[in-house]
Amino acid sequence: MGQLAAFHAKWFPGQPATDESMAQALYLEQREQEQFQTAVNNGICMAFNQDETS
Repeated sequence: MGQLAAFHAKWFPGQPATDESMAQALYLEQREQEQFQTAVNNGICMAFNQDETS
């Protein structure tokens, strides 16, 4: 529950915590993590592909 409260504070600072806003914060955090993972994977792929074409 503590981590969920931290996510809520990150995404909705100053707003009261409700079940709905906690769920929205969790969704936003998971979405951001997925986008970050995709960006890192793309960067790694680009780095390896540049080695092959040089």
